[in-house]
Amino acid sequence: MAINPLLSRRQLLAASATTALSAVACSPVSAVSRQAIKGRKIVFVLLRGAADGLSLLPPVGDPGFVAARGSLSNEDGRHKLNDMFALHPELGTMAKLAKQKQGLFFHAVGLSNPTRSHFDAQNLLETGGRAPYRQNVGILNRVMPLGVQPRSALALAQTVPPALLGPQEVGSFAPTSVRDINGDLYERIAGMYDGENPRLSEIWRGAVETRAAGVDAAQGIDSPAKQVGALAAKFLTGDASPDIVMIESTGWDTHSNQLGRLTRQTRNLDGTLAALHSGLGAMWDDTLVIVASEFGRTVATNGNGGSDHGTGGALFALGGALTRTGVMTDWPGLRSGQLFENRDLMITTPVESVIAGLVAAHLGIAPEEAVRAIYPDLDGLKGAILT
Repeated sequence: MAINPLLSRRQLLAASATTALSAVACSPVSAVSRQAIKGRKIVFVLLRGAADGLSLLPPVGDPGFVAARGSLSNEDGRHKLNDMFALHPELGTMAKLAKQKQGLFFHAVGLSNPTRSHFDAQNLLETGGRAPYRQNVGILNRVMPLGVQPRSALALAQTVPPALLGPQEVGSFAPTSVRDINGDLYERIAGMYDGENPRLSEIWRGAVETRAAGVDAAQGIDSPAKQVGALAAKFLTGDASPDIVMIESTGWDTHSNQLGRLTRQTRNLDGTLAALHSGLGAMWDDTLVIVASEFGRTVATNGNGGSDHGTGGALFALGGALTRTGVMTDWPGLRSGQLFENRDLMITTPVESVIAGLVAAHLGIAPEEAVRAIYPDLDGLKGAILT
């Protein structure tokens, strides 16, 4: 089954014939009008380091999978999504949500201007530029004015990531092991600003409230990964909750011992998602979670039990308001003649098209409006039609 044609990587690079994004066991859930929807939340999880989409969402039904991946194909306990694709054994929460028709999984996606440089690729993914460092406004900052306004955003990070930088004001919070300062001192500092700089006083008080909420949410949770999910849920369900939360996950650069390292990484990711899902409660039905990485990894093992920097990869969307579920891909295959530069999974769909389509469907706006706002530098890009 096929859905509306998308602008594929081949079109972007060679202006060739239109490629359709195929839907593999993918079904529509509900219709969404082109009227902005109130109360919708977005959580963007960035897997820094290039997560191996062929391990996170392995194409177990591809006849060339085992031969192409070698030792990297040896993972027991995968969660089958259909005859073609499965989820990594440690992604139990994703698998549970998939069974509840709350998961949409994309494969063979990648940047419109692919690169195997971590820094360049992360910048392209986060800013949506045609070339690295061309844009200084992040894609999530551009999302903030869309749909129902005003929107607010929060990064669960030491500093505001490039994806959130821009003219819209955002905040950040990172758990710390430093002993908390007496609350009375916080209040006295705010009082110093009250007369001369009320705006700074307001910002300070807001930061103190954010810290207090974060410390409270982390109580009794021993897993750092689960703490992050619980923190995100706490903020999203608070009285002055942000509309967008960004979570950073590091350590996905698996050049060696990939099977063991990915087991730990995916277990932590699953813990974060499980805590987020549990903590959101009823708000899960109005939340879109996007899990993405800057690029994929090589199809074959590199001889050290790992894989090297690639291009095509996978993207995951979770939530109770998805308009489609299942696996969506224009699958290129894994045989040598089907690979990009005879080593990588071929990119058949721009990741920017997928992100714009997801945001559009979630916020109830037209895909072309989302593309214009989020990716002004990518002429000709079309958003995935997911409604």
